[in-house]
Amino acid sequence: MAKKGLLGFLSSSMRRLFAGHEELYRVLKKIAYFWVSLFSTLRIFSPRDLAYRLFPPHPPWDAGYVTKVTKSGISGIAFSSGGEPAKVELYVDGQLINRTWSS
Repeated sequence: MAKKGLLGFLSSSMRRLFAGHEELYRVLKKIAYFWVSLFSTLRIFSPRDLAYRLFPPHPPWDAGYVTKVTKSGISGIAFSSGGEPAKVELYVDGQLINRTWSS
């Protein structure tokens, strides 16, 4: 069975639940999609993200954190102590996987 993600799971579950009521299915699907998109948008207001935005690291420390991990990539925020871009290194289980510069 292929992975559908949260939205696919909600959609298929509601489709089975409301098989004979197509209009009710459409309305509930729109409501569920709205709430999922709202929560994913408000995720930037989590306590961890808010702490980094209110109290960013001060020089001379370079720091950063990962904000999103997907199958296609990893994104995050990097704070540089100087004017040049910060060097970003990705470690998994203590092993260096990749090294790049922040953009």
